[in-house]
Amino acid sequence: MTLIDTNLLVYATFEGTPEHGRARDWIEARFTEGEGTVALCWAVLYPFLRLITSARVFGKHAVTVREGWGVVAAYLEQAAVRFVVVGTRHPAIAAELATHPGCAATTSPTSRSRHSQSSMGSSSHRTTMASGAFPACASSTPSQVDAP
Repeated sequence: MTLIDTNLLVYATFEGTPEHGRARDWIEARFTEGEGTVALCWAVLYPFLRLITSARVFGKHAVTVREGWGVVAAYLEQAAVRFVVVGTRHPAIAAELATHPGCAATTSPTSRSRHSQSSMGSSSHRTTMASGAFPACASSTPSQVDAP
């Protein structure tokens, strides 16, 4: 399972953003890998919604909140997407990941090329319709993570 980050969703969604083609190809490939192979969470989706509806970020290409929610809903309806929530063991798991030597996010298109929000607003964007997972958690499911 791969947890997609906000920047990757923005890049994959809007033509004209930095890395759009690579991000879109990457996320579409993840969507074809099978049910539950892509993870999304509120910590990714709320900032995504805020960014794509912001005229300060996308200028005249920003979408309305209703249209933005439609994009969020379309992502959530993908068969490959599993929505994840914080479980009772989250603090312990986060502490383990933070202190485990060599634990890092896997390489994704956005980890190789970071751009500021202001640079996104300078080019033409059109809505079309990820980042990395910790390798140690790749096979975990919410039920396994929350088991006592």
